Amino acid sequence: MTEQSATRDAPAVRLGARIRRARLARNLTQSEVAQKQFSVSYISAVERGQIRPSLGALEKLAERLYVPLSELLREDDSMPIPPLPSAERGESSPERAENENRLREGLILLRQQRASDAVDVLLRLRTRNLTPHEQTLLHWYLGRCYGQLGRADDARREFLEAVSLAERNGDQDQRGWLYLELGNIYSALRKHQLALEQYQVCQDAIAKGTMRDPLFQLSVLYHIGDENRHLGEYAPAMEALSQAATLAGEIVNPEQLGTTYWTLSTTYASQGDVRRARAYALRSAAAFEEAGNQQLIGQVYNRLGNVYALLSQPEDALVHLQTAYAMAERRRDPHGAAEAQRGLAIIYLQQGRTEDATRAADEAMRLAAALRDAVLEGEAHLAQAEVLNATRDYSGAERSFERAIEFLREADASQPLSEAYKRYSAYLEERGQGDRALAVLKQAWQLRERAGLSL
Repeated sequence: MTEQSATRDAPAVRLGARIRRARLARNLTQSEVAQKQFSVSYISAVERGQIRPSLGALEKLAERLYVPLSELLREDDSMPIPPLPSAERGESSPERAENENRLREGLILLRQQRASDAVDVLLRLRTRNLTPHEQTLLHWYLGRCYGQLGRADDARREFLEAVSLAERNGDQDQRGWLYLELGNIYSALRKHQLALEQYQVCQDAIAKGTMRDPLFQLSVLYHIGDENRHLGEYAPAMEALSQAATLAGEIVNPEQLGTTYWTLSTTYASQGDVRRARAYALRSAAAFEEAGNQQLIGQVYNRLGNVYALLSQPEDALVHLQTAYAMAERRRDPHGAAEAQRGLAIIYLQQGRTEDATRAADEAMRLAAALRDAVLEGEAHLAQAEVLNATRDYSGAERSFERAIEFLREADASQPLSEAYKRYSAYLEERGQGDRALAVLKQAWQLRERAGLSL
């Protein structure tokens, strides 16, 4: 559906009012919302209800206003404005990639015990345009460098600045690790009461469920015990160290640790937190490799491939999915092979390799049908629908979308079903069936709201 001018119908007026309310709540001008994609006059007309935006335009506006699309599509007049997300949602750019590479280089040098070289690399980033997340990482890594160099006061200053940024950005994960780093610096300075106070902040975060990493929990318990020992508080020291010993016994098992990280990755992925989903998937892969569990390693490689695809990094996605497929073939694991081929079909499409995409989608369909796994069959149909759409077999694509939804409904799989609705909506939008697309998109959002998921 293209942008439609003018009849001031009630839904368009309500939609425009919601967009204006969200814009004002975010303290944005119409020009800031328009950016380069829209004109100011277009945004103004949308807000007055004179134009009803296409679904693609509406998704872009929702993203810029940091408001879920479901709220803009509500039937009633209420619309809560959610708090701003913890990290910027800026599009990738050469500048972002360069900043990420510099930060990564600094971290690698730090891990190689080359802190002076790392400082030289990281300090060159001070003059660059950094996102809040990148600024936090810069201060964090510099603090670790200075700590390694024995410059405790400089390290403390950097960690305090990083904590301030993490709290301002609402990044609870970074905040937790930074308080742990700050506690370690105070301990190195023999300021044991101050160190204990930082570790207790970490313990509060664990109790509230905002910090779930078992290695983080182990480190906090150990340090609380150690600082209490330094302060002569032997009873709380023994209690914390005993808890740490119990937890350490669980963490020594790499397969159990890998399973914990895998669960965390899955949880964050279902919440739309791609960054943390990827981080915990990487940790899970490393733990399973240590455990020698090849089946679970294959599953993690499949997950990493899909996460890299979401991050628009097709080369990395391709490597991980091909690795997952090769491992599944060696183990004669049809489920793992079907998952990998489904993911590969989408990546091949993004790369314009339609013949490879067709072969991968067909293989995913064959394997899924043999397994009689409704979720796997639904997702395979979804991949095949994308391939058929790309090859202009529109009737076949529509049938595959509908079959995918049918299988996923049967399996009562909320998250994949919601994704199927969303992709089917995008397909209908492309085919000029705007009303159907809108109805399908509403089903996706309603399903996610009922399941407590986020897009």
